[in-house]
Amino acid sequence: MVAKPPSTPTKKSQLTDFHFELREESLIFLLDNFTRTMMKLYNIYLKIIQPTLILFLSLQTDNNYFYKTFKSLIP
Repeated sequence: MVAKPPSTPTKKSQLTDFHFELREESLIFLLDNFTRTMMKLYNIYLKIIQPTLILFLSLQTDNNYFYKTFKSLIP
């Protein structure tokens, strides 16, 4: 019987492992950036867009003080 040499990873398998690690890290990086961007957009929505929508929707009711005031200002 001939003793087999210890199995060392081939150049090709090392490259594919490296590419897989790179792809995995870049995917995590992209997901992280996407999540951060979505959180920023949601914060903008909460701070600017939602209060503006609530204000304009509340202005459309007849018994609202703002609505009466603006209605009296417009001829």
